[in-house]
Amino acid sequence: MALVSALRYQSPFMKQKLVLLLVLTLSAWSPVFSAVDTPETRRKEAERYLQVSPPKALFEDMADKMTMNLPPDQRQQVKRMMTAELDIGALTKAMTDAMEIFMAHLSGNRRCKSSVPIWRT
Repeated sequence: MALVSALRYQSPFMKQKLVLLLVLTLSAWSPVFSAVDTPETRRKEAERYLQVSPPKALFEDMADKMTMNLPPDQRQQVKRMMTAELDIGALTKAMTDAMEIFMAHLSGNRRCKSSVPIWRT
């Protein structure tokens, strides 16, 4: 109600901006722009995510940050173990499969609660 009464005192240009903002907000929420939920689109989106955020870079960054807490003489060994000796192909496939399963459920939370518990509740 306060918004309607405040609009009386706005300039026509400001009213146009508010209408445009409302239209853009409603169109962004529209399901018309979303892809159809099929196993193929889920796999494609999971692969697209892994191209943007590759597992190898993720593990290299994680190894760098984790080894900062280790003694200097053990850092290189742990970094090598977490990066060079890691099967990136198998890891990428496992992450893609996991994301595809996760996206198959509307909320995702149901899948996590029904499988191996990783959170304390």
